[in-house]
Amino acid sequence: MLTINAAMIAGGGIIGYLCQDSAPALWSVFVAITLSVGMAARGGREVMLTGRHGVMAFTVGADMPTFETHLIWYLIGVVALNAASRTIDQLLAGPLPLQRGAPLQSPSRYSGWVRYALAFCGAAVASMLIARMLDQVHTIWVVITTILVMLPDARASYRRILERVFGTFAGVVAAWVITMVVHSAAVICITILLIAPLIPHHHANRYWLHTALIAFMVLLAYDLTLLNSHGITSLLRERLEDILLGSAMALVGTVVAFPREAAT
Repeated sequence: MLTINAAMIAGGGIIGYLCQDSAPALWSVFVAITLSVGMAARGGREVMLTGRHGVMAFTVGADMPTFETHLIWYLIGVVALNAASRTIDQLLAGPLPLQRGAPLQSPSRYSGWVRYALAFCGAAVASMLIARMLDQVHTIWVVITTILVMLPDARASYRRILERVFGTFAGVVAAWVITMVVHSAAVICITILLIAPLIPHHHANRYWLHTALIAFMVLLAYDLTLLNSHGITSLLRERLEDILLGSAMALVGTVVAFPREAAT
C-alpha cells in the first residue's frame, strides 16, 4: 500500500505539473482521472484510497507555480519514514490489526457504478472550476474535500459530509483559540506532536474527530509560518469556507449519483 500510494502521488503530481500550462490537457486529464477513480472504487477501499490520493496530487501539481528537483527528497523522505516507523512498530509490537469500518452499500449494477463515476467526476470538476475562480490555495482544499467525502454509498456520503463540516469547524475553532492565546513556536510544535498520534485512531469510527484533529494540526502548522501576525485569522475563515464549498459539491454529486436514496 505504501509503494502504491507513493507511485500514485508521484505520478499524479508530475502529470498535474506538466498539464498546468495547457487548459485543454489539464481538464481532459482531470476528467479522465476522476472518471477512472470513480469506477475503480469497485475494487474496494484500498483502490479507492490510492486513486483519490492520485487525484489530490494532480490537483496540487496543477497549481504548483514552480518545481525544484530537491522537493523530490520530501516525498522520498516521507516514504522512508513511513516504512521505517511501521517496520520498527511491527518488530516491537507485532502486526497492526486493521480498523474495520461499516461496509459500504455500493451500487449493485454496472449502470449504477457508471452513474456514480460520472457524478463523482462532475462534482470534482465543478469544485476545481469554482475554486480556480478564487485562487490556487482554495482549489486544493475544495477539490480534496469533494473527492474525500463522496463515497460510493449514499448514506455514508451524507454522513461523511456532515462529519467533515462539523469536524472542520471544531478544528478551526480550536486552532483559533490556541493561536490567539499561544505565541510560542515551541509550544505550538509540542501541541502538534501531541495531536499527530491521535489522528489515525479515529478514522474508521469517528470521522468527525479525525477531521477535526487534522484541521487543528494543519492550521497550527500554518500558524508557525505566520506567527504573531493577523494573517491566521483570515486563513481560518477561508479554510472553513473551502470545506463548506467542497462539501456542497459532494452533496450535489451524491444526490445525482443516488437519486432514489435522495428521494427517500
